[in-house]
Amino acid sequence: MKKITFILTCVLLVSSFAYGDTGWFSDFVLIDKNSGGEHYYWIGGNPSFGTELNNNDFGIVASLVITGCDMKYWANNGDNRTGGAFYYMIKNADNSTVIVAPVEKLWNHASIGGNDYQGTLGSQSINLLEGLAKNTTYKLHVWAKSWGDAGGDSWLNNGGANYVATFMTDNTTGVSQTSNAIKVYPEKNTINARFSGQALIELFSITGQQLKSVVANNEFSEKVNPGVYVLRVNGKAHKVLVK
Repeated sequence: MKKITFILTCVLLVSSFAYGDTGWFSDFVLIDKNSGGEHYYWIGGNPSFGTELNNNDFGIVASLVITGCDMKYWANNGDNRTGGAFYYMIKNADNSTVIVAPVEKLWNHASIGGNDYQGTLGSQSINLLEGLAKNTTYKLHVWAKSWGDAGGDSWLNNGGANYVATFMTDNTTGVSQTSNAIKVYPEKNTINARFSGQALIELFSITGQQLKSVVANNEFSEKVNPGVYVLRVNGKAHKVLVK
C-alpha cells in the first residue's frame, strides 16, 4: 500500500510541474494622456523600459485613452498558449465602489519563437473618461490573462490586487456624459437600449446577478429569456419586463 501511495504521489507531482509552467515578461499597456502621444506603462516584472503603471499618479487629466497593449508570455512542457486578453475597470478614489465594470479586450495572439508568445492590440481608442464625473479622483485597474491547451489560465494580476493607477478628471474637457435621452424597451426575447454616444451597459437578472457588461455606441440589444431584468446605462438603472 505504501509503494502504491508513493507512486501516485510522484505522478501527481510530475503532472503539476508539467502543466503549471507558465509566466509573463515585458508586459505593457499603451496609454495616451492629455493627447501627448501614447506611452508604455508596464505591469508585472520590471522590463527596464517605460513607466510602471502600478501606483502611478496621472494627475489631473483632460483625456486618458488606452491605445493598445504589448504583452509577452511563455509556457513550457508542451503547453501551447492559445490566446489572451487584458482587462480594465475603474473604481472610486478609495477603491470601494466599481464605477466602470471590468472590460475584457482580447488581443492578437502570436508565437514569437520557442515557448514565447506575444499579444498585441493596436489602433485602439478606449476613452477611460467616458461618463465619469468632473473634478473627481478615480482608480484605474489593469490586469491580464493568457490561456492554453493544457495548463489553463495564467493570470498577471498582482496577486489578485491588480495594477492600480490614480487619476483626476479636470473641470473642462475630456469628460463626456451620455445624453439624458436614453430609451430602454423590450421586444420579443430582446432587451434594447438607444442612447447618444458611448455608454457602459450592464445587464442584471432581477436577483442581482450580472449577465453582461459591455461598452456600446448609440445602441444595445441582447437576447434573453422571458422575465424581469435591470439594465444600467452609465449607472442609471432601468427595470425591463420581457415577455
